[in-house]
Amino acid sequence: MSTEEGESRNRFARRGSVLGWTQGLSKRHITQDMSGHGLMQEHQQEYSIVKGDPGILGLAGFALITFCFSVFNVAFPAESPSLLLPSAILFGGLLQLICGLLNFGIHGGTFTATVLSAFGAFWAGQGLMMIPNLAAITDLYEPTTFGKMMGVYNLAWSMTAYWFMFVSSRLQKGTWLLTVTLFMVGTTLLLLCISSFSGVQGCQRAGGVTGIIAAVLAWYKATADMLIEEGEILPTGRWDNTDRIAKRYNVITVFRPIVAKIPSHYRIKTSKKLDPQLSLTNLHI
Repeated sequence: MSTEEGESRNRFARRGSVLGWTQGLSKRHITQDMSGHGLMQEHQQEYSIVKGDPGILGLAGFALITFCFSVFNVAFPAESPSLLLPSAILFGGLLQLICGLLNFGIHGGTFTATVLSAFGAFWAGQGLMMIPNLAAITDLYEPTTFGKMMGVYNLAWSMTAYWFMFVSSRLQKGTWLLTVTLFMVGTTLLLLCISSFSGVQGCQRAGGVTGIIAAVLAWYKATADMLIEEGEILPTGRWDNTDRIAKRYNVITVFRPIVAKIPSHYRIKTSKKLDPQLSLTNLHI
């Protein structure tokens, strides 16, 4: 086999792999063996690889399980939502976690991938606590002690949700819908935290109401993202901070007003012309 034929085989194997697919290749070289002649014929076929958005499925899983748990908190605050165990572990937990991890590799959306992976792990953990053998461990603690533990747990996740909300408001291209949804998620967890510490069912019901709102907003966000592929754009309050962020890191924009206020006799004088590559007008970070 010649060197050229060997390279052709390697290129086909490399581009036909899953890694090549996730990198969004637009061309694939197909090498065929001409039986009986021992010849290699290379064809070039051009096509576009369409990749779906796994974040939509993860968002739908989050919305469904959040809605179900929130309805239980509103209507049946004293009942155990153990019937939601399969959905919590699989659809709201494991599937959402997988969608988040896929988002790292396919779309490169670090923020979306982090949010989905984090809440996928959260709901998987909630489901594990409803498994009878594992749930029996909670009976070893006093009710007040277990309530405090759950309060700290919900408080930590509430802070995480508010952190995601803050980051979403600083994205170059974001939506008010996403920011408000994360705010409602953080508020839901905070109300559940207060309920765990105090034992007041009113806070648990209020957390259920905000959770239902968060679930509906998440469903709407998933619907809007899905319809974009069909050319239909739903209002989500989109913004674009690209220009503002670029100006913020422009050194001239920052220092020009300061330099203009310095009296001329205090400025450094030189008889040599400065190198344009070193002048302030060419400095950007």
